[in-house]
Amino acid sequence: EKILALSLFKNSPKGDKLLSKIFALPSTRTLRVLLQNIPFRAGINKAIFDSLEKAVAKMKTRQERMCILLFDEMAIQANLAYKRYNDKIIGLEDYGDEKRAVLSDHANVFMLRGIYRQWKQPIAFTFSKGPVRPINLKKMITNLIEHCQSIGLIVIATVCDQGSTNQTAIKILLDETKAHFLRNNLQRKYDGFFINKQEIVPLFDVPHLFKGIRNNLLNKQLIDHANVFMLRGIYRQWKQPIAFTFSKGPVRPINLKKMITNLIEHCQSIGLIVIATVCDQGSTNQTAIKILLDETKAHFLRNNLQRKYDGFFINKQEIVPLFDVPHLFKGIRNNLLNKQLMFQIDGKSKIAKWEHLEQFYQLDASIPSLRICSKLTDAHIVPSKINKMRVKNCTQVFSHSVGSLMKRIAQWDKNSLSPDAVDAADLILFLDQLFDSLNVLKSNKSQAKPLKHRVTIHSEHEVFWHNSLTILKKEGNGSNFEKLKVYTKRRFTSKLLVKLLVEENFRFILTGAFNQDPLENFFSYVRSHGLRNTNPDASHFISPFKTLVVNNYISSHSPNSNCEMDIKTECLDNLRTFLTNPKLYLIRVTDIKILLECRRYQK
Repeated sequence: EKILALSLFKNSPKGDKLLSKIFALPSTRTLRVLLQNIPFRAGINKAIFDSLEKAVAKMKTRQERMCILLFDEMAIQANLAYKRYNDKIIGLEDYGDEKRAVLSDHANVFMLRGIYRQWKQPIAFTFSKGPVRPINLKKMITNLIEHCQSIGLIVIATVCDQGSTNQTAIKILLDETKAHFLRNNLQRKYDGFFINKQEIVPLFDVPHLFKGIRNNLLNKQLIDHANVFMLRGIYRQWKQPIAFTFSKGPVRPINLKKMITNLIEHCQSIGLIVIATVCDQGSTNQTAIKILLDETKAHFLRNNLQRKYDGFFINKQEIVPLFDVPHLFKGIRNNLLNKQLMFQIDGKSKIAKWEHLEQFYQLDASIPSLRICSKLTDAHIVPSKINKMRVKNCTQVFSHSVGSLMKRIAQWDKNSLSPDAVDAADLILFLDQLFDSLNVLKSNKSQAKPLKHRVTIHSEHEVFWHNSLTILKKEGNGSNFEKLKVYTKRRFTSKLLVKLLVEENFRFILTGAFNQDPLENFFSYVRSHGLRNTNPDASHFISPFKTLVVNNYISSHSPNSNCEMDIKTECLDNLRTFLTNPKLYLIRVTDIKILLECRRYQK
């Protein structure tokens, strides 16, 4: 009852106040004391994993314990707050085991997500000034995966955006794995990184990839970003925020790499199998992933080992880094606004131009009462009016209805639409199929779109992805189109597909389980808790973070959200044991040192 009252209070304080006059509801002070009993602090919290271990022990099969580690960051308002109940300062850069006398502006969250049984579980967060440093992120990923492994979870991958910090952290993990294999003359079978002999595959979040492509066309002392890490199951559909950090600007690649490594190691330590990472293609994420990959590569070279996969290793577990699919497609759309895109279909070179889409839109809109593509608006087509953060607007343009009609008109009426528009139409039709195949959210089969069906060992997805590589291989299209090619090659094809469907006995795979929607929606919930706060500070970030975890994400999904509603998933562990077994968590020595540094700085 108190949990329900807490959810009501956080979603609408005014509504809670009104209902308290009608019903006997807990007081505001009671609810705040209740929330204080949850020992979620920045960094890795052993008490959280002790609670998770009980939930993992109830899982009956190995597949249920297999999961991926999601991590991402969100910008927060730089602010200092003193919590009297535990004598703690909130708002400084804080990684749990390391704290600095600078105000944080990023929260980094780590979440587990099941890949067989669909569950999710936030497990940690950190605060950083700017993007988390790659070495700190790498440490967090490693420690979290080790903790996950220790409680029985099997982390098989990490998922993050392609920020430079994430890429650097992943690169460090991969380089360390590579160096280890080289030193010990071991043969590499996969391309991920290892944590406790468990291979972790680093994946990038596809939606962020596409957003990054768009953002490529288009710098603070106080922290203004929150970086969040989340796990997501790929067999059982669950999700779990596991960590966050605060940073000033985007998290630093070395910190992000450290967080990825530590979190994956913690996940491995509790028995989770992280197989991939998913993130957007931010420069920090890309750098962190690159560090992990380079470390794995170096380890394999030193030990004269053969690499079979494209991931990095943490504790001998390969992690495949993936980009978020919707963000990848957004990026391609944004590159098309002022660049030509070259590709090949059936051996024929083609060039797609955005101006042909504008011509098609003007032709279709010329007679409003006879419009066929009625969903298209100026916000979809006119470059100056496009909302470059909206995935929905991008996918509605790259649709079968738009591509097929555009191709027919260009072939039938060359006076109304240039014949060259056929190339743009072919690209749209191809991207529509590719998006369907990489973002499968339901197991129901679609007769009209066979690629929008679950992936099995006998489905046509692998053949389509293999053929897609010849279309994507044309050079000169920019980094985001190249990332889409690398992503398509790395994701679900060849050995990774066989690993899940054959070695791990998956009956099918929902490719949509490898996107970052749970984390994006989690950010939306944080911003909408209580009063609408689109730019929370560090203190106001932690409170809704804990509330969302304990009430199993009871929050409304905004119709204007940047992501689709999640695949129906539950939280792996709501951590309510901390409400019934409160403990006193004292201020750490590092907090006192930081406070003294702040006072000296003020003088």
